[in-house]
Amino acid sequence: MGSDTMARAQIEPAQEEQDPRAGGLGCGGIAAVRVDRGKGPFHGVLAGGQRERDVIGGDGGSRARQARGRCRASSSRSVRDGTRGFGMMGSHALEVEFSLLRQWLFEQALPLWSTAAVDRRSGGFFEWLTEDGAPVEEPRRARVTGRQIYSFAIAEQLGWDGPTRDLVRHGLVSLESFIGTNGFVVPLKTVDGTVLRHDFDLYDHAFVLFGLAAAVGTGEQCARLEALAEQLRGRIQAHFAHPVAGFQEGPRGSVVLKANPHMHMLEAALAWETISDDPAWGALADEIAELCLEKFIDPETGALREFFDHDWNRIEEAPGDLVEPGHQFEWAWLLKRWGLSRNRPDAFRVADRLIAVGEQYGICRERGLAYNELNGDLSIRIGTSRLWPQTERIKAHVISYATAVSEQAAEASARLAVEAIRALRRYFEYPLRGGWHEYIDVEGRPIRNNTRTSSLYHIICAISEVADLIDTGNARRQHRQVARVASF
Repeated sequence: MGSDTMARAQIEPAQEEQDPRAGGLGCGGIAAVRVDRGKGPFHGVLAGGQRERDVIGGDGGSRARQARGRCRASSSRSVRDGTRGFGMMGSHALEVEFSLLRQWLFEQALPLWSTAAVDRRSGGFFEWLTEDGAPVEEPRRARVTGRQIYSFAIAEQLGWDGPTRDLVRHGLVSLESFIGTNGFVVPLKTVDGTVLRHDFDLYDHAFVLFGLAAAVGTGEQCARLEALAEQLRGRIQAHFAHPVAGFQEGPRGSVVLKANPHMHMLEAALAWETISDDPAWGALADEIAELCLEKFIDPETGALREFFDHDWNRIEEAPGDLVEPGHQFEWAWLLKRWGLSRNRPDAFRVADRLIAVGEQYGICRERGLAYNELNGDLSIRIGTSRLWPQTERIKAHVISYATAVSEQAAEASARLAVEAIRALRRYFEYPLRGGWHEYIDVEGRPIRNNTRTSSLYHIICAISEVADLIDTGNARRQHRQVARVASF
């Protein structure tokens, strides 16, 4: 989710202190860790840093085969049976909302995006569909291909009976075509393969790594794809590592440093560390999470900032003082996942503050929607509402519910998750069955436009997070593991 405000030439357009026990982990608190019923590489970290591959055992090939029904530690129902009931009002509403989301996904969205948006002639995926369902012929981005591979891999694990494996393989052929002769990812090219951008874009590299992890999570070409991912990660680190931490996308002083692509590198690293024996993935996740805790958070407001100078100092002048409500929620979700696996209550405290910032300053109470952008002082910069921040709000409250240490905190998180799901479903009121609006304006009216392929990743990730929390009753139930409890 790139910003549309700061240094547009450098950024490709896409795109009060809380008690830590009140919604997450507190010192001395008990956190329940969730069960991933079949999510492959995407969240399989057990309490205390134990990875699911250590539980499952076996070599790389057998790990990947078992990833089709992979389980992970969870504070979902299996743990909560021993700590709190699952029948609270907010939790019941959450189950109802999940049922509606899943029905829409299986009956409308996936049938559309698995057919109309798939380019069977030239390969890859179309970037947009019109309101009539016709593909829009535009240049292709590497990031979208990685996202679509993930989306169809997760669709399989959610129990959709469509041609998911064929779609993952179709995506892989296209994804590898984005890797140039120099070993780096080409961010943008025409349908016929002509390269339109030659610059290094960390965001696109992150989603190529993420898509490769998704494919391996289904059991596809495990050894070869893992080697490809390790080579790509190594090249990034060798050529674009920042001397302090993280990455820089150009020579010193030539570009601003950005938090957003680091967020997706963290997401990719967390995915890979659960299915790979290579400790470099965990080390990369640690480096980025620590960088976030140390540099990305404004100590005066507790908000996560987006842009920095070469020494990782926050840019205070507009428009570089951008705060994105959606990223407050998304980083909170990632920090809580990382914090669970590393026994880091400080990560939970920061995450809870990010959620508080998002809720207090980033939500329009009249419309019930997350704003697009805030200023550094947390005043509103852009009051329209894109689709993707609503999905990140869902994920943040779902993981807060899953890790809450009291009935009251769990109920509050469940109610906010329900509110966020209902907000998201407003975007699905689109002329094309299975499509979605990308924007809702300040009056609460959808802004008519084509429907964007890249948003499927956001939507299905949020749905999958809810699915991991509650008992869906689908085929993933048989793969459930006994959840572990992390004590801080």
